Amino acid sequence: MITLRSKSTSGRFIAASTIRNIDDALKSWLRVRAAQHGHSMEEEARRTLAQAMRENDAEFPVVPLGTRLHKHLAGLCEIAMPARRPVRAAPDFVARKTKRK
Repeated sequence: MITLRSKSTSGRFIAASTIRNIDDALKSWLRVRAAQHGHSMEEEARRTLAQAMRENDAEFPVVPLGTRLHKHLAGLCEIAMPARRPVRAAPDFVARKTKRK
């Protein structure tokens, strides 16, 4: 098991992750690689994950949720939007106050 907890340079805590059931050989490889690069296993895991994500960005681009939903639901039903009415005038509370007296 590898537990990753991080603190940003600004001192705020950021995401923490625990990886369970990791192969002993992979954990050893990560430890050796971290030592070769002169940083902790935690930092090596962060850098390795970040690099893997950057390599996959072109293959799996990030698409906003609204865009994905619109594409997924397109054509299921068409709803005609009613015409908008003009906005009513705001009430004049000063005029109402003087009328009551």
